[in-house]
Amino acid sequence: MNKRGLLSRLISYAPREGRVPKEDFFTEAFAHVMQVTPALARHVLARMVEVEPSNEWHVSIETQCSYPIPETGAPCRPDIVVEISNEAGLDRVILIESKIDAVAAGGQLGNYRAVLDGLSHRGAKHLVYLTRAPERIESGDDLGVKRWYWGQVRAWIVAWRREHAGQSGVLVDELLTLMEDLQMSLEISERELVSAVGYFGARKKLMQIIGASWQDCLELSKRASGGSI
Repeated sequence: MNKRGLLSRLISYAPREGRVPKEDFFTEAFAHVMQVTPALARHVLARMVEVEPSNEWHVSIETQCSYPIPETGAPCRPDIVVEISNEAGLDRVILIESKIDAVAAGGQLGNYRAVLDGLSHRGAKHLVYLTRAPERIESGDDLGVKRWYWGQVRAWIVAWRREHAGQSGVLVDELLTLMEDLQMSLEISERELVSAVGYFGARKKLMQIIGASWQDCLELSKRASGGSI
């Protein structure tokens, strides 16, 4: 298990000239908060793979793990690797690929699927693809992939925090704030609502102006043609 602290995880991803590693930074922050908040991790991971969570689960979360692709031996590196164990041993493995602005390269998810299939572990194996917005997956790459949006994940975390008031801790709050700042939210803020109402109000007004102008044009055309058009 990776026991690095949050700051140690993030120091490699400090912004530098010409490089703002937003996805890597967020991945490390998310993984760390899940690792240090086991009850939340069980809740979120169970939702991701669509099973009932168990209090007997021991969750280990790693990032930057490299695996050889079975066919070529070339390395591939999923964003997050989750191992869930219980009293009987390793229960399930989850590979998570996270995207914010980028999209999965052609064959990338298929390679992860091949890595999962090649693991000697006989328990459940899951491949999860998380994006901020809908993204097209190349044909064949989507086989066996569970797709979610980060806004959905944030909603799961919000629900868990509401049910466990006082137990979530400041890191969970900070993660939710970061996700909101990165536009990973299904919620509509007051400002966004006002903007939307303003947009549709302005659109309606514009259509009224266009309609009135059209009627004026028709009237002028009728006059110019002696009453027929």
